[in-house]
Amino acid sequence: FFMQKETQDDNNLLKNKGPFTLLSKVTKLNSKIIISSNDNHKFYGYIRGFDKHCNLMLEDVTEIWKEETSDSRSSKKKTIIKEKFVPKLFFRGDAIVLITIAE
Repeated sequence: FFMQKETQDDNNLLKNKGPFTLLSKVTKLNSKIIISSNDNHKFYGYIRGFDKHCNLMLEDVTEIWKEETSDSRSSKKKTIIKEKFVPKLFFRGDAIVLITIAE
């Protein structure tokens, strides 16, 4: 019982204090978000859940990143933008640099 009570208190804190207010609001309003990760990838999708460590459960996610390639015939480097769709994604909180609301 004590663990259940402690978990309920943690959940109330998550919804009512600091940056977690934004995550709760975005989740309830079903707003699209943009996440910048520590490897310079961007993720566009919808938050379906989160915890106190800022781990996120995301749906309908598009991952976008840049890759540099070099042409074997010349010394020029070319930047290619790559994209991948992921229907469901668990995003670990310690990899998040920035979360913004997509408009």
